[in-house]
Amino acid sequence: GLLYFVAIVFALYGGFQILTAGGDDEKVKKGKTTLINAVIGLVVIFLASSIVGWIIVNLEGGLVS
Repeated sequence: GLLYFVAIVFALYGGFQILTAGGDDEKVKKGKTTLINAVIGLVVIFLASSIVGWIIVNLEGGLVS
């Protein structure tokens, strides 16, 4: 849960960087990079938790049988 929160904070920070860039292309690029990295982080966190959950369910199912 904490990792989701951190990734969302980084996404908000990236959006804030874009909004406050004032037309400076370098600042917009930096904000987009931060935003893209936050989205990639969210995907990795989601996949990791899903994979671990899947493994635990399959191991418990195999042990019960």
